[in-house]
Amino acid sequence: AQQPSPAVLALGAWQLVWLAAAVFVVSAGYGALMPLLPAWLTPLMAADGKAEVARHVGLLSGLYAAGVLVGAPLWGLVSDRSGRGRILLIGLVGYVASLLPLLRPDWIGLAGIYASRGATGFFVAAVVPVVPALVAEHTPQEQRARRFAWLGAMSLLGFLFGPGLDAAATQVSA
Repeated sequence: AQQPSPAVLALGAWQLVWLAAAVFVVSAGYGALMPLLPAWLTPLMAADGKAEVARHVGLLSGLYAAGVLVGAPLWGLVSDRSGRGRILLIGLVGYVASLLPLLRPDWIGLAGIYASRGATGFFVAAVVPVVPALVAEHTPQEQRARRFAWLGAMSLLGFLFGPGLDAAATQVSA
């Protein structure tokens, strides 16, 4: 049997936990912010703009997905050339930075909300494909399926718990 290279053994359990946490956070962020979009948009719309708010929520969701769609191949290419760790760090910092303007959506207005959601999707695209690439590169083949399953589970848990985190934060701040 061929011995795995030392680089393959480099990813330890705690490193996997941190990578899984990164996937969880970006997935939970999507679900946690979705219920907030109507509240951010309503003051920016006409007095009875429910249909307009709904349209913008849909467009903002599409823009987020477009950011991921455009960003993922670009970030993947850059990570192949300049290193996955660097791109993962850029993605996480960019993700947080793109969310900061949403702390005061009334200050940034409708265009700012659109820019923030597009940028958030773009930076999420630096996290989501790079984490599995790191796991694949630094995990022995016999452990890859299990580790990918954990990453998939963390992503799904993030989507599941995101709205719950939003509800809990609303209760705490009320």
